[in-house]
Amino acid sequence: MRFQSLRWRLMAAMLIVFGLGLGASAIFSHIEAYNTLKELRKRTLQDQAQELLSALRFGSNDSVEVTLPTEWSKRIPTFRQIIRV
Repeated sequence: MRFQSLRWRLMAAMLIVFGLGLGASAIFSHIEAYNTLKELRKRTLQDQAQELLSALRFGSNDSVEVTLPTEWSKRIPTFRQIIRV
């Protein structure tokens, strides 16, 4: 067997490219999974409850005012949007 033949060099080049692609896809998958977990941690029910409690303002006449975060305001449908659905 001659290891300097074209067949062996092409096979070695293809294996190197395959290994690089496999490594790149593993790194990409790890990063995507980490980012997804990070986003899920931001949106847990406990964190949302803490945000809601921090948004409560109590008035002197036993009134309660809730100022929702702007991110929540974008996601909550208005009454007209609910009726159209």
